[in-house]
Amino acid sequence: MTKKFVHSDKSAKGQRDKNEFLIPDIFTKTSRLIGIDSGREYDYGLICYTGVDLDANVVFEKVTALKKISILRHRGTKKLLTNYLERIKNIRISKSVAIDESFNLVEIKITAANKT
Repeated sequence: MTKKFVHSDKSAKGQRDKNEFLIPDIFTKTSRLIGIDSGREYDYGLICYTGVDLDANVVFEKVTALKKISILRHRGTKKLLTNYLERIKNIRISKSVAIDESFNLVEIKITAANKT
């Protein structure tokens, strides 16, 4: 469990109009983050403090309340979310993160080129 999660970076160009929590794209398996509420794709997000204990079950329930996930994808999705939350625990609050080609959460440095 962790009290941290990835949130959209409202200062990023083109992303400032939506504030939402982000997860790996579990639906299309692309190396992008998506908004839990909107499904909008994001290149990166920020680690933030939520104040609430989160585990894979809590996040999974939120995701499935918005979009159906087949029984066959259920186990893989929970494992992916568990790994995602474990990685979040090891990254400091306010750090920028992205999903790499191996579908892992990685810390990145934001430059002017990233924001365009």
